[in-house]
Amino acid sequence: MAVAADYSGWVKDLDSFKPSTDDDDDEEDRLQDMSGGYTSKKPTSHASQLDEIKQEMKLLNWHKLANEAALKAALIKTKKLKREDARQLALVDAEEHMDRLQQIEEEENLKPLEVTAEFIRQYEEDERKQERRLEADVSRHITCLKKLKTMLEDREDLRRRHIQYRQGKLALDHGYSLQQESKLTSRSTGNSNDVTRVLSSLDKLVELERRISSLEQDDIEPASAAMVTSSIVKDKGSSTALKFMKTSKGRTTAQPIIAKSKRPKSQSTFLTAVPDNTSRVGLKTKSKELQRAAELRRMPERDRLKARHVDQKQALVARDKQQSVKINQWAQQKKQAAVARKANYVKINQRTAAAATGDKVKGTKNKHMQDFQAMKRDFESKKKKNMAGATMGVKAPLPPVKKRPPPIIQVATIQEQ
Repeated sequence: MAVAADYSGWVKDLDSFKPSTDDDDDEEDRLQDMSGGYTSKKPTSHASQLDEIKQEMKLLNWHKLANEAALKAALIKTKKLKREDARQLALVDAEEHMDRLQQIEEEENLKPLEVTAEFIRQYEEDERKQERRLEADVSRHITCLKKLKTMLEDREDLRRRHIQYRQGKLALDHGYSLQQESKLTSRSTGNSNDVTRVLSSLDKLVELERRISSLEQDDIEPASAAMVTSSIVKDKGSSTALKFMKTSKGRTTAQPIIAKSKRPKSQSTFLTAVPDNTSRVGLKTKSKELQRAAELRRMPERDRLKARHVDQKQALVARDKQQSVKINQWAQQKKQAAVARKANYVKINQRTAAAATGDKVKGTKNKHMQDFQAMKRDFESKKKKNMAGATMGVKAPLPPVKKRPPPIIQVATIQEQ
Protein backbone atom coordinates (compact mmCIF):
# COMPACT_ATOMS: atom_id res chain seq x y z
CA MET A 1 0.00 0.00 0.00
CA ALA A 2 2.83 2.36 0.73
CA VAL A 3 4.27 1.74 -2.74
CA ALA A 4 0.90 2.48 -4.38
CA ALA A 5 0.55 5.72 -2.40
CA ASP A 6 4.03 6.81 -3.47
CA TYR A 7 3.27 5.99 -7.12
CA SER A 8 -0.02 7.91 -7.08
CA GLY A 9 1.73 10.95 -5.60
CA TRP A 10 4.38 10.79 -8.30
CA VAL A 11 1.74 10.65 -11.04
CA LYS A 12 0.00 13.71 -9.59
CA ASP A 13 3.27 15.62 -9.60
CA LEU A 14 3.86 14.58 -13.23
CA ASP A 15 0.38 15.75 -14.26
CA SER A 16 0.83 19.08 -12.52
CA PHE A 17 4.19 19.60 -14.27
CA LYS A 18 4.25 22.45 -16.86
CA PRO A 19 7.11 22.45 -19.37
CA SER A 20 8.97 25.70 -19.94
CA THR A 21 11.41 26.96 -22.56
CA ASP A 22 14.42 26.48 -20.31
CA ASP A 23 17.31 24.18 -21.09
CA ASP A 24 17.40 20.45 -20.47
CA ASP A 25 19.79 20.81 -17.53
CA ASP A 26 17.25 22.86 -15.57
CA GLU A 27 14.58 20.26 -16.28
CA GLU A 28 16.88 17.52 -15.05
CA ASP A 29 17.59 19.48 -11.87
CA ARG A 30 13.89 20.05 -11.33
CA LEU A 31 13.11 16.39 -11.86
CA GLN A 32 15.86 15.42 -9.47
CA ASP A 33 14.46 17.80 -6.84
CA MET A 34 10.94 16.42 -7.32
CA SER A 35 11.98 12.83 -7.18
CA GLY A 36 14.51 13.35 -4.40
CA GLY A 37 12.20 11.95 -1.75
CA TYR A 38 11.29 8.91 -3.77
CA THR A 39 14.78 8.00 -4.80
CA SER A 40 16.09 8.36 -1.26
CA LYS A 41 13.83 5.55 -0.15
CA LYS A 42 14.32 3.17 -3.06
CA PRO A 43 17.15 4.33 -5.33
CA THR A 44 17.71 1.04 -7.02
CA SER A 45 14.06 0.42 -8.03
CA HIS A 46 13.27 3.88 -9.51
CA ALA A 47 16.54 4.72 -11.32
CA SER A 48 15.50 3.06 -14.52
CA GLN A 49 12.06 4.70 -14.43
CA LEU A 50 13.57 8.19 -14.01
CA ASP A 51 15.83 7.67 -16.99
CA GLU A 52 12.91 6.58 -19.12
CA ILE A 53 10.88 9.60 -18.02
CA LYS A 54 13.77 11.90 -18.88
CA GLN A 55 14.09 10.38 -22.30
CA GLU A 56 10.35 10.72 -22.90
CA MET A 57 10.42 14.37 -21.79
CA LYS A 58 13.27 15.11 -24.15
CA LEU A 59 11.43 13.42 -27.01
CA LEU A 60 8.24 15.31 -26.25
CA ASN A 61 10.13 18.62 -26.14
CA TRP A 62 11.80 17.84 -29.46
CA HIS A 63 8.45 16.98 -31.07
CA LYS A 64 7.00 20.21 -29.73
CA LEU A 65 9.80 22.30 -31.26
CA ALA A 66 9.52 20.41 -34.56
CA ASN A 67 5.75 20.97 -34.67
CA GLU A 68 6.16 24.68 -33.93
CA ALA A 69 8.75 25.01 -36.72
CA ALA A 70 6.54 23.11 -39.15
CA LEU A 71 3.55 25.29 -38.27
CA LYS A 72 5.61 28.44 -38.75
CA ALA A 73 6.92 27.23 -42.12
CA ALA A 74 3.40 26.28 -43.21
CA LEU A 75 2.10 29.75 -42.25
CA ILE A 76 4.90 31.47 -44.16
CA LYS A 77 4.29 29.29 -47.22
CA THR A 78 0.54 29.92 -47.17
CA LYS A 79 1.11 33.69 -46.92
CA LYS A 80 3.54 33.57 -49.84
CA LEU A 81 1.14 31.53 -51.93
CA LYS A 82 -1.68 33.94 -51.12
CA ARG A 83 0.47 36.91 -52.25
CA GLU A 84 1.42 35.14 -55.49
CA ASP A 85 -2.20 34.24 -56.17
CA ALA A 86 -3.28 37.84 -55.53
CA ARG A 87 -0.57 39.16 -57.90
CA GLN A 88 -1.53 36.71 -60.63
CA LEU A 89 -5.19 37.59 -60.23
CA ALA A 90 -4.38 41.30 -60.44
CA LEU A 91 -2.35 40.77 -63.65
CA VAL A 92 -5.09 38.68 -65.21
CA ASP A 93 -7.70 41.28 -64.26
CA ALA A 94 -5.57 44.08 -65.74
CA GLU A 95 -5.07 42.19 -69.01
CA GLU A 96 -8.75 41.40 -69.24
CA HIS A 97 -9.57 45.05 -68.55
CA MET A 98 -7.18 46.25 -71.29
CA ASP A 99 -8.55 43.71 -73.76
CA ARG A 100 -12.08 44.76 -72.95
CA LEU A 101 -11.23 48.45 -73.40
CA GLN A 102 -9.49 47.75 -76.73
CA GLN A 103 -12.42 45.70 -77.94
CA ILE A 104 -14.85 48.46 -76.98
CA GLU A 105 -12.71 51.06 -78.76
CA GLU A 106 -12.52 48.95 -81.94
CA GLU A 107 -16.25 48.38 -81.89
CA GLU A 108 -16.90 52.09 -81.48
CA ASN A 109 -14.51 52.90 -84.32
CA LEU A 110 -16.20 50.39 -86.61
CA LYS A 111 -19.60 51.91 -85.98
CA PRO A 112 -20.70 54.47 -88.60
CA LEU A 113 -20.76 58.09 -87.51
CA GLU A 114 -24.25 59.29 -86.82
CA VAL A 115 -24.70 62.87 -87.98
CA THR A 116 -27.53 65.00 -89.26
CA ALA A 117 -28.12 66.37 -92.74
CA GLU A 118 -27.17 69.85 -91.54
CA PHE A 119 -23.76 68.59 -90.47
CA ILE A 120 -23.17 66.99 -93.89
CA ARG A 121 -24.21 70.19 -95.67
CA GLN A 122 -21.92 72.30 -93.48
CA TYR A 123 -19.04 69.87 -94.02
CA GLU A 124 -19.43 70.00 -97.80
CA GLU A 125 -19.60 73.80 -97.71
CA ASP A 126 -16.39 73.98 -95.66
CA GLU A 127 -14.67 71.62 -98.09
CA ARG A 128 -15.67 73.78 -101.06
CA LYS A 129 -14.50 76.94 -99.30
CA GLN A 130 -11.16 75.34 -98.47
CA GLU A 131 -10.71 74.18 -102.06
CA ARG A 132 -11.56 77.63 -103.45
CA ARG A 133 -9.15 79.28 -101.03
CA LEU A 134 -6.33 76.91 -102.00
CA GLU A 135 -6.98 77.48 -105.69
CA ALA A 136 -6.94 81.25 -105.16
CA ASP A 137 -3.66 81.03 -103.24
CA VAL A 138 -2.06 78.91 -105.95
CA SER A 139 -3.24 81.23 -108.73
CA ARG A 140 -1.99 84.26 -106.79
CA HIS A 141 1.42 82.65 -106.32
CA ILE A 142 1.61 81.78 -110.01
CA THR A 143 0.66 85.31 -111.09
CA CYS A 144 3.24 86.79 -108.69
CA LEU A 145 5.92 84.51 -110.11
CA LYS A 146 4.96 85.43 -113.66
CA LYS A 147 5.12 89.13 -112.79
CA LEU A 148 8.54 88.63 -111.25
CA LYS A 149 9.69 86.81 -114.36
CA THR A 150 8.46 89.58 -116.68
CA MET A 151 10.04 92.24 -114.46
CA LEU A 152 13.37 90.43 -114.50
CA GLU A 153 13.21 89.99 -118.26
CA ASP A 154 12.44 93.70 -118.74
CA ARG A 155 15.25 94.65 -116.39
CA GLU A 156 17.67 92.37 -118.18
CA ASP A 157 16.62 93.79 -121.55
CA LEU A 158 17.08 97.35 -120.26
CA ARG A 159 20.48 96.49 -118.81
CA ARG A 160 21.59 94.85 -122.04
CA ARG A 161 20.50 97.85 -124.11
CA HIS A 162 22.21 100.20 -121.69
CA ILE A 163 25.42 98.18 -121.94
CA GLN A 164 25.19 98.19 -125.74
CA TYR A 165 24.69 101.96 -125.69
CA ARG A 166 27.70 102.51 -123.43
CA GLN A 167 29.84 100.19 -125.54
CA GLY A 168 28.84 101.95 -128.74
CA LYS A 169 29.56 105.30 -127.16
CA LEU A 170 32.99 104.15 -125.98
CA ALA A 171 33.70 102.71 -129.41
CA LEU A 172 32.80 106.00 -131.06
CA ASP A 173 34.86 107.99 -128.55
CA HIS A 174 37.98 105.85 -128.91
CA GLY A 175 37.57 104.87 -132.55
CA TYR A 176 37.58 101.10 -132.12
CA SER A 177 36.83 98.83 -135.04
CA LEU A 178 33.90 96.44 -135.16
CA GLN A 179 36.03 93.46 -134.12
CA GLN A 180 37.38 95.27 -131.07
CA GLU A 181 33.88 96.41 -130.22
CA SER A 182 32.62 92.81 -130.38
CA LYS A 183 35.48 91.75 -128.06
CA LEU A 184 34.53 94.41 -125.54
CA THR A 185 30.88 93.36 -125.64
CA SER A 186 31.87 89.72 -125.11
CA ARG A 187 33.90 90.76 -122.04
CA SER A 188 31.20 92.92 -120.52
CA THR A 189 28.35 90.40 -120.83
CA GLY A 190 29.25 88.33 -117.81
CA ASN A 191 26.14 88.57 -115.62
CA SER A 192 23.66 87.19 -118.17
CA ASN A 193 24.15 83.69 -116.77
CA ASP A 194 22.92 84.86 -113.38
CA VAL A 195 19.74 86.25 -114.89
CA THR A 196 19.08 83.10 -116.89
CA ARG A 197 19.63 81.08 -113.74
CA VAL A 198 17.11 83.21 -111.85
CA LEU A 199 14.59 82.85 -114.67
CA SER A 200 15.01 79.08 -114.73
CA SER A 201 14.53 78.96 -110.95
CA LEU A 202 11.33 80.97 -111.31
CA ASP A 203 10.08 78.50 -113.92
CA LYS A 204 10.85 75.67 -111.52
CA LEU A 205 8.93 77.47 -108.77
CA VAL A 206 5.89 77.81 -111.02
CA GLU A 207 6.04 74.11 -111.87
CA LEU A 208 6.40 73.26 -108.17
CA GLU A 209 3.35 75.34 -107.29
CA ARG A 210 1.32 73.51 -109.92
CA ARG A 211 2.41 70.14 -108.59
CA ILE A 212 1.58 71.13 -105.02
CA SER A 213 -1.86 72.32 -106.09
CA SER A 214 -2.51 69.03 -107.90
CA LEU A 215 -1.44 67.06 -104.83
CA GLU A 216 -3.68 69.14 -102.58
CA GLN A 217 -6.62 68.62 -104.92
CA ASP A 218 -6.02 64.86 -104.82
CA ASP A 219 -5.73 64.96 -101.04
CA ILE A 220 -8.79 67.14 -100.41
CA GLU A 221 -11.55 65.53 -102.39
CA PRO A 222 -15.00 67.10 -102.62
CA ALA A 223 -17.85 65.46 -100.84
CA SER A 224 -19.56 64.64 -104.13
CA ALA A 225 -16.69 62.37 -105.21
CA ALA A 226 -16.76 60.44 -101.92
CA MET A 227 -19.00 57.45 -101.40
CA VAL A 228 -21.59 58.53 -98.85
CA THR A 229 -23.83 55.80 -97.54
CA SER A 230 -26.53 57.42 -95.45
CA SER A 231 -29.19 55.57 -93.57
CA ILE A 232 -31.95 57.43 -91.81
CA VAL A 233 -32.64 56.04 -88.37
CA LYS A 234 -35.87 57.08 -86.75
CA ASP A 235 -35.66 57.36 -82.99
CA LYS A 236 -38.47 57.43 -80.49
CA GLY A 237 -38.56 61.23 -80.55
CA SER A 238 -38.87 61.22 -84.39
CA SER A 239 -35.32 62.67 -84.75
CA THR A 240 -33.51 61.81 -88.01
CA ALA A 241 -29.86 60.72 -87.90
CA LEU A 242 -27.68 59.87 -90.88
CA LYS A 243 -24.97 57.23 -91.05
CA PHE A 244 -22.31 57.82 -93.67
CA MET A 245 -18.92 56.45 -94.53
CA LYS A 246 -16.40 58.31 -96.69
CA THR A 247 -13.71 56.51 -98.62
CA SER A 248 -10.74 58.25 -100.20
CA LYS A 249 -8.69 57.26 -103.20
CA GLY A 250 -5.01 56.53 -102.96
CA ARG A 251 -2.58 59.39 -103.34
CA THR A 252 -0.78 59.79 -106.62
CA THR A 253 2.84 60.83 -106.68
CA ALA A 254 3.98 64.04 -108.35
CA GLN A 255 5.99 62.19 -110.94
CA PRO A 256 6.33 58.48 -111.79
CA ILE A 257 9.05 56.59 -109.98
CA ILE A 258 11.40 54.72 -112.28
CA ALA A 259 12.91 51.56 -110.88
CA LYS A 260 16.17 51.71 -112.80
CA SER A 261 17.77 54.95 -113.91
CA LYS A 262 18.73 54.77 -117.56
CA ARG A 263 22.23 55.90 -118.34
CA PRO A 264 22.52 58.46 -121.14
CA LYS A 265 23.87 57.08 -124.38
CA SER A 266 27.27 58.40 -125.32
CA GLN A 267 27.62 60.12 -128.68
CA SER A 268 31.13 58.76 -129.25
CA THR A 269 31.97 56.04 -131.75
CA PHE A 270 33.94 52.87 -131.16
CA LEU A 271 37.11 54.72 -132.24
CA THR A 272 36.69 57.77 -130.01
CA ALA A 273 35.09 55.99 -127.06
CA VAL A 274 36.85 56.06 -123.68
CA PRO A 275 36.34 53.29 -121.08
CA ASP A 276 34.13 54.37 -118.23
CA ASN A 277 36.05 54.15 -114.96
CA THR A 278 33.30 55.39 -112.68
CA SER A 279 31.53 52.03 -112.46
CA ARG A 280 34.79 50.22 -111.77
CA VAL A 281 35.75 52.69 -109.08
CA GLY A 282 32.30 52.36 -107.50
CA LEU A 283 32.57 48.56 -107.50
CA LYS A 284 36.03 48.71 -105.96
CA THR A 285 34.89 51.02 -103.17
CA LYS A 286 31.83 48.87 -102.50
CA SER A 287 33.92 45.69 -102.37
CA LYS A 288 36.36 47.37 -99.97
CA GLU A 289 33.51 48.50 -97.74
CA LEU A 290 32.03 45.00 -97.70
CA GLN A 291 35.40 43.45 -96.85
CA ARG A 292 35.91 45.97 -94.06
CA ALA A 293 32.43 45.30 -92.67
CA ALA A 294 33.11 41.55 -92.69
CA GLU A 295 36.40 42.10 -90.87
CA LEU A 296 34.67 44.25 -88.25
CA ARG A 297 32.01 41.58 -87.71
CA ARG A 298 34.67 38.95 -87.09
CA MET A 299 36.47 41.14 -84.53
CA PRO A 300 35.60 41.12 -80.82
CA GLU A 301 33.68 44.04 -79.38
CA ARG A 302 36.65 45.95 -77.99
CA ASP A 303 38.77 45.61 -81.14
CA ARG A 304 35.76 46.51 -83.26
CA LEU A 305 35.29 49.79 -81.37
CA LYS A 306 38.98 50.62 -81.76
CA ALA A 307 38.90 49.81 -85.48
CA ARG A 308 35.82 51.97 -86.01
CA HIS A 309 37.52 54.83 -84.17
CA VAL A 310 40.58 54.48 -86.39
CA ASP A 311 38.39 54.37 -89.52
CA GLN A 312 36.60 57.53 -88.45
CA LYS A 313 39.93 59.29 -87.93
CA GLN A 314 41.16 58.17 -91.34
CA ALA A 315 37.94 59.36 -92.97
CA LEU A 316 38.30 62.76 -91.28
CA VAL A 317 41.91 63.05 -92.45
CA ALA A 318 40.94 62.11 -96.02
CA ARG A 319 38.09 64.60 -95.99
CA ASP A 320 40.40 67.35 -94.69
CA LYS A 321 42.92 66.55 -97.42
CA GLN A 322 40.25 66.65 -100.10
CA GLN A 323 38.91 69.90 -98.72
CA SER A 324 42.39 71.45 -98.63
CA VAL A 325 42.95 70.38 -102.25
CA LYS A 326 39.66 71.96 -103.27
CA ILE A 327 40.50 75.15 -101.37
CA ASN A 328 43.92 75.33 -103.00
CA GLN A 329 42.40 74.82 -106.44
CA TRP A 330 39.81 77.50 -105.75
CA ALA A 331 42.50 79.93 -104.55
CA GLN A 332 44.63 79.19 -107.61
CA GLN A 333 41.68 79.74 -109.95
CA LYS A 334 40.85 82.97 -108.17
CA LYS A 335 44.45 84.13 -108.47
CA GLN A 336 44.53 83.27 -112.19
CA ALA A 337 41.26 85.13 -112.72
CA ALA A 338 42.66 88.18 -110.92
CA VAL A 339 45.81 88.08 -113.07
CA ALA A 340 43.70 87.77 -116.22
CA ARG A 341 41.50 90.69 -115.17
CA LYS A 342 44.57 92.78 -114.45
CA ALA A 343 46.09 91.93 -117.85
CA ASN A 344 42.84 92.80 -119.63
CA TYR A 345 42.63 96.07 -117.72
CA VAL A 346 46.21 96.94 -118.68
CA LYS A 347 45.49 96.16 -122.33
CA ILE A 348 42.37 98.30 -122.32
CA ASN A 349 44.27 101.19 -120.70
CA GLN A 350 47.00 100.89 -123.30
CA ARG A 351 44.43 100.98 -126.08
CA THR A 352 42.70 104.01 -124.61
CA ALA A 353 46.04 105.81 -124.14
CA ALA A 354 47.03 105.05 -127.73
CA ALA A 355 43.66 106.29 -128.93
CA ALA A 356 43.99 109.49 -126.85
CA THR A 357 47.37 110.43 -128.36
CA GLY A 358 45.90 110.49 -131.85
CA ASP A 359 49.11 109.31 -133.53
CA LYS A 360 47.91 105.81 -134.17
CA VAL A 361 44.34 106.74 -134.96
CA LYS A 362 45.15 107.99 -138.43
CA GLY A 363 44.94 104.52 -139.90
CA THR A 364 41.53 103.76 -138.38
CA LYS A 365 38.83 102.10 -140.43
CA ASN A 366 35.92 103.76 -138.66
CA LYS A 367 34.03 106.02 -141.09
CA HIS A 368 32.76 108.37 -138.40
CA MET A 369 36.23 108.86 -136.97
CA GLN A 370 37.63 109.52 -140.47
CA ASP A 371 35.01 112.25 -141.01
CA PHE A 372 35.80 113.70 -137.63
CA GLN A 373 39.55 113.76 -138.36
CA ALA A 374 38.93 115.42 -141.75
CA MET A 375 36.85 118.13 -140.09
CA LYS A 376 39.55 118.57 -137.48
CA ARG A 377 42.26 118.96 -140.13
CA ASP A 378 40.16 121.56 -142.00
CA PHE A 379 39.64 123.47 -138.80
CA GLU A 380 43.35 123.39 -137.96
CA SER A 381 44.30 124.60 -141.44
CA LYS A 382 41.80 127.46 -141.28
CA LYS A 383 43.05 128.39 -137.85
CA LYS A 384 46.65 128.49 -139.08
CA LYS A 385 45.63 130.68 -142.05
CA ASN A 386 43.86 133.12 -139.75
CA MET A 387 46.87 133.27 -137.47
CA ALA A 388 49.17 133.92 -140.46
CA GLY A 389 46.89 136.72 -141.76
CA ALA A 390 46.80 138.38 -138.36
CA THR A 391 50.60 138.47 -138.20
CA MET A 392 50.75 140.03 -141.72
CA GLY A 393 48.20 142.74 -140.76
CA VAL A 394 45.55 141.53 -143.15
CA LYS A 395 42.34 140.31 -141.80
CA ALA A 396 41.31 137.02 -143.26
CA PRO A 397 37.69 136.66 -144.30
CA LEU A 398 35.66 134.93 -141.71
CA PRO A 399 34.06 131.66 -142.74
CA PRO A 400 30.32 131.73 -143.24
CA VAL A 401 28.35 130.82 -140.14
CA LYS A 402 26.35 127.71 -140.64
CA LYS A 403 23.32 127.10 -138.55
CA ARG A 404 23.24 123.74 -136.87
CA PRO A 405 20.14 121.66 -137.45
CA PRO A 406 18.11 120.96 -134.31
CA PRO A 407 18.98 117.65 -132.67
CA ILE A 408 16.56 114.84 -133.37
CA ILE A 409 15.54 113.26 -130.09
CA GLN A 410 14.52 109.69 -130.35
CA VAL A 411 11.73 109.50 -127.84
CA ALA A 412 11.23 105.78 -128.20
CA THR A 413 14.84 104.96 -127.41
CA ILE A 414 14.92 107.29 -124.39
CA GLN A 415 11.76 105.80 -123.02
CA GLU A 416 13.11 102.31 -123.52
CA GLN A 417 16.32 103.25 -121.75
